[in-house]
Amino acid sequence: MRTPRGREVTVPDLTFSARESTVIERRAAWSLRRLVSPLLSILPWAIAVAGTGLTMRSLWPTPMEGATSGIAAVVVNAVDAYPLLFGIVLFLLFLATSQYWLQWAQQRFSWLTTTAHVSPAVPSRLRGAIALVSCAALALFVRASLVCTYRVVSPSMVPTLNVGDRVVVNQIAYGLRAPIGHHAWTATLPHRGDIVVFRDDGTHNAGVGPKVLVKRVIGLPGDFVAFREGAAWVNGWAVPSCDAGPFVTAVGPLTIRGRLAVEFLEDHAYLTLRTPLDEEIFRGYRVPDGEIFVVGDDRGMSSDSRVWNEGRGAGVAVDRIVGRVSRLAIATTPEGRPDVTRLFAALRLGVRQPDVDLAKTEQRISSCLTTRPLSAPPTAQNRR
Repeated sequence: MRTPRGREVTVPDLTFSARESTVIERRAAWSLRRLVSPLLSILPWAIAVAGTGLTMRSLWPTPMEGATSGIAAVVVNAVDAYPLLFGIVLFLLFLATSQYWLQWAQQRFSWLTTTAHVSPAVPSRLRGAIALVSCAALALFVRASLVCTYRVVSPSMVPTLNVGDRVVVNQIAYGLRAPIGHHAWTATLPHRGDIVVFRDDGTHNAGVGPKVLVKRVIGLPGDFVAFREGAAWVNGWAVPSCDAGPFVTAVGPLTIRGRLAVEFLEDHAYLTLRTPLDEEIFRGYRVPDGEIFVVGDDRGMSSDSRVWNEGRGAGVAVDRIVGRVSRLAIATTPEGRPDVTRLFAALRLGVRQPDVDLAKTEQRISSCLTTRPLSAPPTAQNRR
C-alpha cells in the first residue's frame, strides 16, 4: 500500500484463520474456568451450610408447637432428642443434592466444566461402606469415652442454662473412663463451682424424671454445706454473692420470677436465681467420702442435694459423674428453637433473652464483677 507521498507501508493482516480463532476461544474458556473453578468447589458446601442453618432456624419443629400424637409427634420428639444427628443428616442431604445439580449443570454447560473429565461425585459402594462404618465406630468411641452432649430438660439451671440447651460434656475432665461399663481408670474430684452431668440411680427422682441430671457442685467430701435465706454456706463460710436485680422469664406455660445474684466460689463466678421459696433454712449436710453436694442455679425450682432424702440432704456418688459441662453445643431461643448463632459457644455469665432490654441487668452484673469480694476458700480450717 502506498501513501499520498508515494511511500510503501505494510498493513498487518487483521483477519484470523479458523485455527487461530479456536485457540483464542480455548484460552478464553480456560481463563473463565480458572475463575469459576474455586467458586464451584465451595458452592455445594456453602449451600449445605446455609440450607441447614435456615432449616434449623425457621423450620425445625419443637415440642412447644403442639404436636402430641401421630407421625408429627414422633418426628418432633426424635428431632428434639437428637438435634446434632438430624443437623448432620440435613447437612449431608443438602450437600449431596447440591453436588448432584452442580454435576448436571457441568454436563449441560461446557464452560462450567473445570476438568476434561468429571469424576463421579459418589465413590464406590465398598469404599463408602468402609468410610461409613469407620466414622460410626469413631463417633461411638468419642461419645462413650471422650465427649458427649446432653439436653437440659428442666429449668433448674436457669439462668445459666435454658430448657432445651444441648451442653458439651467433657468426660475426661475427672479421669479416663472405659467405653463400656463407665469404669474409671483414673479419677479426680470436681472443683467447687463446676457444672457436672451425672446419672441418676433412681433415688434422687424417685424413679421419675430425667435419668441424667445437670447441677453445680457446691460441696466436696468432708464439707458441711448449709443454706440460710438462699445463701450457701460451706464449712461455716458464707459464699460471697452480689445482687444483680430482678429477673423474669417464661418456660412454656411456666413463668419464673426472682432476683439474680452473682456468686463467687473458688475461681468461678456464676449467676443464681433466688426467690422467697428458697429462703427456708437448710440446716446442713456433711458430705460423705466418695460423694459431692450439688444444687441448681435456680434455687427455688431445683430438686437437688438440699431436698433429697426427704429434705435431710443427700450427695451424688462420684462414680456416677459423667463429666464436666464445658460449653453449649446448641443453645435454644425462648421459643424452643435452636439458636444457630450460638453453636459450641462458651458458657458466659449473662442472661439470654434476645427480645428484652437487659442493659440495666448487664450493668449490675458488671458492677458485681468489678467489686468481686476478696475471701478465702472453704478450706479444712473453716470446717465445723
